[in-house]
Amino acid sequence: MASKAKKKIPKKAKKRAVRGIGVQYVLPLGNGWVVKNSLKGRFITITDKKWEAVSIARSIARTKGIELIVHNKDGRIGERISYAQ
Repeated sequence: MASKAKKKIPKKAKKRAVRGIGVQYVLPLGNGWVVKNSLKGRFITITDKKWEAVSIARSIARTKGIELIVHNKDGRIGERISYAQ
């Protein structure tokens, strides 16, 4: 029986494979704002100011080459920007 050798994928190749997948969200949470990625179940950060959350989320979205969706205080989508390449 032939053994199946697992091929190791370099970390850089893994990062490139993930690039462009997911969406970065800015969502209202009580009196604050939260930054969340669609692929992870937890919040990345919670801030008091919307502009701080948008700045953090925009930086992450640009770096990962994904879409940014910013919600208004009422929960509706206020802004949608794609940084996909």
